[in-house]
Amino acid sequence: EKNLFANLSVFSGGFSLGAIETIFSESPTEKTVAELIALLSDKSLLQRTLDTQGETRFTMLVTIQKFALDRLRQVDGENEMRNKHLAYFLDFAEQADKEAHGPSQIEWMDRIENELDNFRAALHWCLSSEQTQYGLQLFAALAWTWNVRWPPSEARNWFYKLRAMPNVDEHPKNYARVLNAAGLREWRTGNYSEARSVLDESLAICLNLGADGELVQAEALNRLGLLTRWRNQDISVSESYFNQSLMIYQNREETWGVAWNLFLLGGVAIGRAQNETALSLLQQ
Repeated sequence: EKNLFANLSVFSGGFSLGAIETIFSESPTEKTVAELIALLSDKSLLQRTLDTQGETRFTMLVTIQKFALDRLRQVDGENEMRNKHLAYFLDFAEQADKEAHGPSQIEWMDRIENELDNFRAALHWCLSSEQTQYGLQLFAALAWTWNVRWPPSEARNWFYKLRAMPNVDEHPKNYARVLNAAGLREWRTGNYSEARSVLDESLAICLNLGADGELVQAEALNRLGLLTRWRNQDISVSESYFNQSLMIYQNREETWGVAWNLFLLGGVAIGRAQNETALSLLQQ
């Protein structure tokens, strides 16, 4: 109980029983994790709440969490526990990113939102421990939901911090994904020059990666199509970007990317008053 109590101090904004059972599944103990959580809850060291989906979550009062973190530091266990916390939420974010591009997008975005404070804690740990690769991976996995649901100002702050991390150039694929997210964000907020700059940087990186960077390249081309379309540039330029992106997604059998580009090409056709073409594209 004491060990688990101390380890739980690294969580921010609470946690689900499933998360704790996954993280501590290999820890030797005479009692199950669920039994230990119940014992801590019975002692009022944990508070029970319900998330937006009705799932039970556990939280600590601030003073109790501070005491637990002090205990964890006394046994030099903080680094190991924060790495376990990071690994779990990185896996969670990457799974959620796939689901958020499919028919269960709302459910998974809700699940991501429930864990926003834990994602923030994991990103802070990546920065303070200089784990550049994992910081880029985590932020890239959260990027779509972040652009859809959360204010751009916080994402922009994380972007600048991640961009300044050491050895960022040694992780070109993940860095390019983060640049694509920044491009989408800056396009949405009307910062077109900044959007163009980061997307051009991403595209240059992807071209050097060859086949390994194709999907990230397709994403960059798609964002460039959005940017040129809404800057009132030649509509054929946007169409070219969307078609290049579409071809890559089709070759890689990435259904969501195919659908997204067909949707945008339908918008191009509408702009040209080519209604039959637009209808066909949008139906596809």
